[in-house]
Amino acid sequence: MPQISTRNMLFTLLLNFLLAQIALAYNEALSNGRLTTSRGEIVQSVFLGSLKKRVEDLLNSLNLTAEFHAYTMSGKWPTGGSDGKKSQTILSWYLQWHSAPSPLDIKTAVENINCTKIQPSIPLLRLVFPRTHIAAIDVINSFLVSLEVED
Repeated sequence: MPQISTRNMLFTLLLNFLLAQIALAYNEALSNGRLTTSRGEIVQSVFLGSLKKRVEDLLNSLNLTAEFHAYTMSGKWPTGGSDGKKSQTILSWYLQWHSAPSPLDIKTAVENINCTKIQPSIPLLRLVFPRTHIAAIDVINSFLVSLEVED
């Protein structure tokens, strides 16, 4: 029975997460002028800004750096029983929220950067991955720096 309630809880969290993403995308489109309505905004932008900040704070407080590094290195989701499923779900939310590139995209970008004899850096990674949130760029950069130290 506890497994069912855990699944229900994860499904509810996922649904809330996706609804928050939709609301924030709506607000961003509205504020950028890509979407207009005759009666004004449906959702208060202050509320959505607060929601966005709280979700970012929550995801960043989970400290998924090790899981993100492992995922980037292997291209495989975390494993480990029921905790592995939770880690997979939370890591997928983090990657989705921050628009993180795939491990293959990161590997290709690093190979192209290395061909130019330039060291990867946060500003350069920001240019390579313009849609990726700066928090994910920072984690990718720390991962690449840790690889350089190991070599």
